[in-house]
Amino acid sequence: MGYRALARVQQARGHGEAALATLNAFRQLARERQFFPLLLEQAAALRAQLQLMQGDLGAALRWADGSGLSPDDEISFPREAAHLTLARVRIAAGQAAAVLPLLSRLLADAEAKARMHSVVEILTLQALAMMPLRSAPTPRRRWNEPSPALNPTATSASSWTRAPPCAACWPSTGGRRRPGAGPAVSQTHRGCWPTSRRCWPPSPRG
Repeated sequence: MGYRALARVQQARGHGEAALATLNAFRQLARERQFFPLLLEQAAALRAQLQLMQGDLGAALRWADGSGLSPDDEISFPREAAHLTLARVRIAAGQAAAVLPLLSRLLADAEAKARMHSVVEILTLQALAMMPLRSAPTPRRRWNEPSPALNPTATSASSWTRAPPCAACWPSTGGRRRPGAGPAVSQTHRGCWPTSRRCWPPSPRG
């Protein structure tokens, strides 16, 4: 437990390499003294979690593929942390749908046994897993295209892309916000916005 706690603290302080070295030292000690296999599994899962936090998705996936863990495993508290790490890795890899049933069963077990810390963590992972499944793709606007909500006179996004930014208004040194107005525009074309495309985009200064 001390090694794992130390590794978490080191990671939180931004010392990722030291955190992984601490877990490697624990694994070596565990093998030499023949610790309970579950402790090795938990340490390996924590190592994969730290690697994922450090942006090394490939290493985390290698752990997930070779861990022997499956979304169909029987639920047990001693393996909960490893299963949650498996869920994190699969979500990060774009395989969220594969672990949603596992998260549902983990949540039911945690709620039944009043492990509220686990409940919060599992609900968070469920929300992350469902985000790509719920969100519909939306077209991206170019940097010089306004939001329709900001300019109700615009008929389409394409109408803005054909008009270059107004040199007098972008960037602007004299733009100030009018009471109740939207984004700041320059003094020169203050009366044009939002009815004229010449004054879009507005000055970032306000």
